[in-house]
Amino acid sequence: MNRTDALVSCILAALYGKVNSILAVGNDVAVLTPYKISPDEEERLSDAVAACNQKYNTSFSVIDIDSESFVKWKDSTSFYREIDRSGTILWPDGSEP
Repeated sequence: MNRTDALVSCILAALYGKVNSILAVGNDVAVLTPYKISPDEEERLSDAVAACNQKYNTSFSVIDIDSESFVKWKDSTSFYREIDRSGTILWPDGSEP
């Protein structure tokens, strides 16, 4: 398993699969969720990403964004606009990582 697939697996496991999509722009990764995640979910996600970064000697930066906010702000927030226009879809890709 490559490091990107491992990161996707870590994210999905940390959020118990409650993810709409995962997109990458360079080393920044946006996790679009169906709702604003709780502090406990935020902590699980942070811990999972840190462990994955350490294991694979990477430095992915992950941000969670609830889908409603993403749709609302994608045309006026530069990072959201970049995700929308040039983000690479990591998940779902038609298969389970």
